[in-house]
Amino acid sequence: MNFTLKPMFLASVALLFCTMLLSCSKSGQNPNPSGPTGTTGTTGNTGPTTPTIVSIQPNSGFADDVVTITGANYSTVLAEDFVKFNGTAATIVSATATQLTVKVPQNGTSGQISVKVKNSDYVTGNVTFTYLPTATISGFTPSEALPGATVTITGTNFSTVTTDNTVLFNATPATVKTATATQLTVVVPQGATSGPIKVTINKHTVASQPFKVIGLPASLTWEELNTPAAVGDIVMSASADSVVVFANSVPVNDPIIPHLFRIKNGVVTDIYSSLGISFGGASSLTNGTNAFYMLSAGHVYRSEDGLTWKSLYIPQNVPTFILGVTTKDNEIVAHDYNTAYVSTDKGSTWNTQSSVNPGSNQYAAGSSIYLNQAAGGYYYSIPFTLPIDLPITRSTDGINWTTARGQVGNTFDASNGYYDVLAASGNNVFSVFYPGDDRAQPSQKRLFKSIDHGDTWTQVNDDQVNSVKTTGGYLMYGYDNINISLDDGNTFTKYAIPAGNIIGGIQYCDDGYLYIFCANGGAHKVLRAKLQSK
Repeated sequence: MNFTLKPMFLASVALLFCTMLLSCSKSGQNPNPSGPTGTTGTTGNTGPTTPTIVSIQPNSGFADDVVTITGANYSTVLAEDFVKFNGTAATIVSATATQLTVKVPQNGTSGQISVKVKNSDYVTGNVTFTYLPTATISGFTPSEALPGATVTITGTNFSTVTTDNTVLFNATPATVKTATATQLTVVVPQGATSGPIKVTINKHTVASQPFKVIGLPASLTWEELNTPAAVGDIVMSASADSVVVFANSVPVNDPIIPHLFRIKNGVVTDIYSSLGISFGGASSLTNGTNAFYMLSAGHVYRSEDGLTWKSLYIPQNVPTFILGVTTKDNEIVAHDYNTAYVSTDKGSTWNTQSSVNPGSNQYAAGSSIYLNQAAGGYYYSIPFTLPIDLPITRSTDGINWTTARGQVGNTFDASNGYYDVLAASGNNVFSVFYPGDDRAQPSQKRLFKSIDHGDTWTQVNDDQVNSVKTTGGYLMYGYDNINISLDDGNTFTKYAIPAGNIIGGIQYCDDGYLYIFCANGGAHKVLRAKLQSK
């Protein structure tokens, strides 16, 4: 049978087919579940997920720092989130729907942050991260040295603020003296052992090749320097930046011998005539950070190079007579009979505080010696008086003073001048006493040690001693020989000095030399011996 399809019937069938297609589309049936070309969908019937980036905190830092990216549409499954720092993939630490915690990748570069989730494309927002430069160490000199030596570290991206650079010799913290972006000068610390030098800046550490810490030499070879005729039996001394400054000590109630000397490159020069100040002899000579400080006739002077000296104006210092001065880095403490003067800017300005140092109203003169703050933070004061004996006192701030309970015989007789008779090293304090209470017998002077800030004392040995000093990381004392300790006075190494010499002063300088100032019969000599390379 022949059937003829009429045009009306065909039109009805076409209309029915279109209606069925429209109905399927509205019911969610997708004929292309993978999505059209150029889009990224998720599984099943869900449309594409596009992450967003709003911010990154912090927006600068170092490799391995942890940062937080804030935005939207992140997966809480770590494996489904991906982050790049200017094209370098990063490790994601944790994830929520709105935040990703990410470790900054090694070898990345500054630039834009991009994120993708699951199968989405990488999305780059208007957010960037800047890599901060990491410090590097290219070398150091010398390659080996004793504790107390100055070492120069070269590299890049050091902080120019000294306290921002943390330096370890193997595992022992060191003091940073100066800092530029490419160079650090540091002091090899006591107790350091051989190993890498480590520099930490902003919690990021770099390490060098091994540095060798050496011990004291087996013997010392002494060299006699030119010694001006005006040098006396006893001297006060200080050193800074490869320069030694020393002065004849001022005897109490005796005529003053107002001479000041400077040693540079092994040459001794009498600089008294060129000082340009009213100099009445030195009763205290010390050094702070890159500067010398001197007490003379009740006035405090400062010099950057040991040649040019400036009188420091101390408020209310007329007619007050300064009795003692000492330093700690850039902090200076001066003291008169009842007032302490504290400066933290090398003496440009002063904080004045009422302060009574026990017995200070009986001082004929005074001297303060500082104990490193890392070892307890004490200033110590010992009076040089005639004929009254006063106790050693101590203070944490130079203002509030207490009396140390311990004393062995007399402290010191300054009739012949101010010796270095009090020194501190680590937690230990050392002082020269006359244990027999007989000042007419200088041969009775002995060195005593306190481990409790002066409350109790024990005799170190039976050696006669004129002077004790802590300088450049060394604790030293001597009379007709010199004894040196690198372990805060727990052990000493004894060295001979040329026969006939009696030590009246000791000074180590960062030029690598140990200097001693000696009387030899009616003559005087300045001797030095090399302890280490500079």
